Amino acid sequence: MNITDYVNSNASQHLRQANPKATGASRVAPVGAALQKADKRIKAQLDSTTAQLSSFGQLKSATAEAQGAARKLQNLPTGATPLEFKSAAQSLVGAVNSTVAAAKKTVTLTEGNYAESRHASRIATELRRTISSDRSSVDALKKIGISVGSDGSLNIDAKAFDAAQKADPSGTRTTLSLPAMASSRPSGEY
Repeated sequence: MNITDYVNSNASQHLRQANPKATGASRVAPVGAALQKADKRIKAQLDSTTAQLSSFGQLKSATAEAQGAARKLQNLPTGATPLEFKSAAQSLVGAVNSTVAAAKKTVTLTEGNYAESRHASRIATELRRTISSDRSSVDALKKIGISVGSDGSLNIDAKAFDAAQKADPSGTRTTLSLPAMASSRPSGEY
């Protein structure tokens, strides 16, 4: 039973007691129409709020995933195979790109909610700064086959990454050590 049905039945009973001469339709029609309008408005607000909460939750989850992927990459044992290292690097690239996409979506969906929109923008900005904090970091990433987009997204060229890893495994590993990302603010603090 939705709120409109409940209120209509109670209003109908109350109106019958207040005005026993009125017909059934005339007693309930104004109240029912007003309540149906209110019910539709409440449902629309609920749907909108659910979408906003979901997108911000997805952003926080994506941020935590990116932090976890960075930690996993940093914590690979020194004897990790090139395939394990490449897989961890690809996971990091995917997690960063998911975070960038979630931030864009959240900013768009929360435009009416200044606080959430500001938080989503701040997360995206911090992620961009972490990845491209200085020109030498971006250049080092390019040398191992990872390019940084203007929005902070990453793209990995598998052939260039394999060649860099084969030529200088420790240099590739050092380049991908992103301590700022792995130790940045936990996603739950936004």
